[in-house]
Amino acid sequence: MTPDLTRFTGNEPGPVASLQALQDLAWKHKVMPADAANMTQEFASGQGALYGDGTWGIQILLQSKETWDFAPFFQVPGYRAAGAIPGLVANLPAWAELMRQAAGNRQLNFGLLLEEVQNFGMVLQVRKLPAWDAIDRAMRPVVWSVFQNQLPAQQAMDQVAPQINKLLAEAMAGKKQ
Repeated sequence: MTPDLTRFTGNEPGPVASLQALQDLAWKHKVMPADAANMTQEFASGQGALYGDGTWGIQILLQSKETWDFAPFFQVPGYRAAGAIPGLVANLPAWAELMRQAAGNRQLNFGLLLEEVQNFGMVLQVRKLPAWDAIDRAMRPVVWSVFQNQLPAQQAMDQVAPQINKLLAEAMAGKKQ
């Protein structure tokens, strides 16, 4: 989104390159599980070198016998990939401490997780929009089609851009009333 949250920018070169890079990790380079529905379990069982997930996946990973840790979200030249970040950043330190305790002897870099959240302020702002739920519903199947290698990232983002821009325009019109 633009900083004023009035226009979808997901079909511009940076976001498309980031999404395409995620698709390529699974389908071209084969270092990330390709089955998005079972990604956490596949990674936890050693069937992938890396993957991106949310906080909901940590409990499964803590039960894994594999050695793993957090890594910064990758960058494509000049851009950072972004994804779903918890809506209430204030809860993250407490969550990280809870996960640290649950991890027991594992030496995990939870500090990195907290640092990364600071890079995604825009994601938090988008979640405050009245149109967030509708935007999320529109984006999920399109992003899923990229993860499942059904559409290239550019085509997927071009496909959803008009719908997201309409939702943003409606949300902004509602704010002005």
